[in-house]
Amino acid sequence: MISQRSFFKILLWLAFAVLLALPPWAVAGRILPQNAVSGELTASKYPYVTIGAKQYYLAPGSRIFDRNNRIIVPNSLPPGATVLYQVNSNGDLANMWLLTPEEAANLKK
Repeated sequence: MISQRSFFKILLWLAFAVLLALPPWAVAGRILPQNAVSGELTASKYPYVTIGAKQYYLAPGSRIFDRNNRIIVPNSLPPGATVLYQVNSNGDLANMWLLTPEEAANLKK
């Protein structure tokens, strides 16, 4: 019969082995969509967002992700930020991601 202390030691080693076996993407940064368009946020006044020289209407249910991948409200958008965005079939802004400086540099390469 195995003692309770030995059982917990084995369980701890097993948990450690599982953590080591995780694929790198499971602990990596966020994944940005390939079909998104990049631009620079020039202005925002709800319900509109201006990216570059084009003004977009925020679609119902649109999502704006900050640099930490949290959903934020349109009033907290920083002007001059580099963004990735997707539009829906009506031409309204559906999703937008604020890019970190590293992501923006990688995007320009």
